[in-house]
Amino acid sequence: GANGEAGPTGPTGPTGPSGSSAIIPYASGSVPVALTSVAAKTLATPAFIGFGNWSSGVTVLGNSINLIGASNYAFSVPRDGIVTSLTAYFSTTVGVGGGEIHAELYASTTLNNTFVPVSGGDVKLTPNLPAVGIGNIAKGTISLNYPVTTETRLLLVFYAISAGLVPAVVTGHASAGIAIS
Repeated sequence: GANGEAGPTGPTGPTGPSGSSAIIPYASGSVPVALTSVAAKTLATPAFIGFGNWSSGVTVLGNSINLIGASNYAFSVPRDGIVTSLTAYFSTTVGVGGGEIHAELYASTTLNNTFVPVSGGDVKLTPNLPAVGIGNIAKGTISLNYPVTTETRLLLVFYAISAGLVPAVVTGHASAGIAIS
């Protein structure tokens, strides 16, 4: 027989669960990164980590980092969101001096090559590295609530903090991931 008339539209259902976050992976690649630190965080050679590669820079960490004349390992955010977590991992190939390894997220919201530290975006990897060592592993995770807008650029920086007055010279493989909801 023939179909009957369509009935009235029903009420709108409840909002579904939020989608999962995007995960942005970072890895230093096959060539070990080189981190040095003299006088704690005051003078350091950090590593800017990208997607299978890295470069180093000389900077006083905690301040802005300007990439003019340096390799660009920044990631451009394609949509508005919230950076919700940062997980980082470091495996030494050579270590002298020991100390701490950190991964810190920097951002450029003014669409230039100057990056500033993300508030709460510094993760201390544990355990601290011994004075001499090969094959030591340090890792860490932090939760964040850092809003980003389309075209914000994010830069991941690994650095060492020397133990006491002894300079730290550490090489190894760095990797990390950030989640953006």
